[in-house]
Amino acid sequence: MHQLAELKHKNHQLLTHEALHNIGRVESFPSLVSITALEECNYRCVMCTQEHRSTAQISATGLKQIELALPYADQVCITGGEPFLYEHIDQFFHLCHQGQCAPIVQTNGSLLKERQCRMLLKCGTSVVKVSCDGATPTTYNRIRRGGDFLNLIGNIKRLTALKTARGRRLPLLEFNFVAMRSNIEELTQLTYLASKIGVRAINVFLLSAETEDMARESLYFYPELADKEFLRAVEAGALHGVVVNIPPLFSEKPVFAQSASQTQRCTAPWRTMTVNVDGSVAICCGGAGVAGNLNTHSFTEVWNHPLRRKVRETVNTENELSCCRNCRQGRPVTDQIAAHIPDPELAQRTMAYFVRMAGGLPG
Repeated sequence: MHQLAELKHKNHQLLTHEALHNIGRVESFPSLVSITALEECNYRCVMCTQEHRSTAQISATGLKQIELALPYADQVCITGGEPFLYEHIDQFFHLCHQGQCAPIVQTNGSLLKERQCRMLLKCGTSVVKVSCDGATPTTYNRIRRGGDFLNLIGNIKRLTALKTARGRRLPLLEFNFVAMRSNIEELTQLTYLASKIGVRAINVFLLSAETEDMARESLYFYPELADKEFLRAVEAGALHGVVVNIPPLFSEKPVFAQSASQTQRCTAPWRTMTVNVDGSVAICCGGAGVAGNLNTHSFTEVWNHPLRRKVRETVNTENELSCCRNCRQGRPVTDQIAAHIPDPELAQRTMAYFVRMAGGLPG
């Protein structure tokens, strides 16, 4: 165990050096590996355009390649679909345990029964992020179609009780909340609920709308309401011991950073590896595309893929690629409609709808 801790420490030092000097071909390994283990899900959420009928799961070959990085990595995040439907999830946790990596699990929480809760504690899970977009059964069940709010709350209470009984601080419990017009006024109420059931943070994300109905839910058309509710939730969270992580306020009028000096340095191309269910590996979660596939290439070939090397060599410089200049994660632009409704035609139709309905945009 001491040897693995030393490997991880040295790897962190190396990747920090490589990121600082924009080194393209690296000798370090990712400190965070994110895995989309499968596409199947037992929910049909209103904002999700994936059908989740695919039975595809990450292959044994892909999982074996990922195993090579785990002695150097600090954390491994598993998501889906719904990760507790992944038939090899026991193997995933075993690999994390062998590599002394702290698992992070992103789940809808519907399957957090006794066995799953015990598994999370046994394998040293650091964080469980539960999707929860409402503070009442009516709102939650409407958004998370197929879900049951009361079942979810019961499952979280079970995990919290098991942690308490064993004197454990981990895993930390967080809510992931997709903010939209029909649920934003429940965000403050959710902070109260979170404090009562052991959830210590709420991560708020702005809706990215891809359908007509969802576009009309976008908070882009309700900026004053959004800012008011975001700040109200932050204040309530501070009172009740819940950290509420909100997106940039609309009133802040953020703009794209034009150079590295105007924004925090991006280290994602050195620090993270994001593996999709088909084995393809994304450069980051900000839209830089994929670079290689673990089903057909070795870990080293994928990790030092030419496109990833190009991104490493140019990010945080005046020559960075357009995918970095327009990063949807590191440099969000809340006052531009494209950040909320990516399809220009859908954005235009929705804008026209609000103009017709109110003779102008609602505040």
